[in-house]
Amino acid sequence: MDVSEFASLDQIELVGPFSARDRRYVMRDLATGKALVVSEQAAGSFRRFKNRLYQDAKTQEDEIKQDLMATAKLQQIVQQIRLGERIPDKVFNPVFANFPLAQLSPIQPYLEPLARIVVSWLFWPVFFALALICVYLGVLGNWLILDAFNNVFSIEALLTFGLIAPFLKIIHELGHVLVATR
Repeated sequence: MDVSEFASLDQIELVGPFSARDRRYVMRDLATGKALVVSEQAAGSFRRFKNRLYQDAKTQEDEIKQDLMATAKLQQIVQQIRLGERIPDKVFNPVFANFPLAQLSPIQPYLEPLARIVVSWLFWPVFFALALICVYLGVLGNWLILDAFNNVFSIEALLTFGLIAPFLKIIHELGHVLVATR
């Protein structure tokens, strides 16, 4: 068995168990400082293999193979952790861009009284009252507003939407803040 293949085992420290009930061990990579929790069985295999590797003792070949496989798996996990730190950040994708416009956490305590009023049992009666008012105005105006849908893609309509949509979005997001505050 070639000892040079497992030279990085010197950079792995095994600590534990931490209590009689909790039989987990912590394996720490001294090169990166990262740690991961391993089972008692994996820790035992690692210790036995490391002892056999440096003592050159003659033991049963089955145990050596089991310990070798368990140690190789643990070493592979440590290598993956090391490689994961070297992977560069993802490329910027404008579809998933996030541009924070305002930090509302400083004013959130002041929004709490408003949130208690808006997000309460009073919401549904007000919602239904507004819906009835809309139906009443539609009947009163002989549903002339529906004729406006014919001109929905006109330049004037698109410009009006472009000017009004940001304000509607701010009001919509304020609703999320109030619900989250409540």
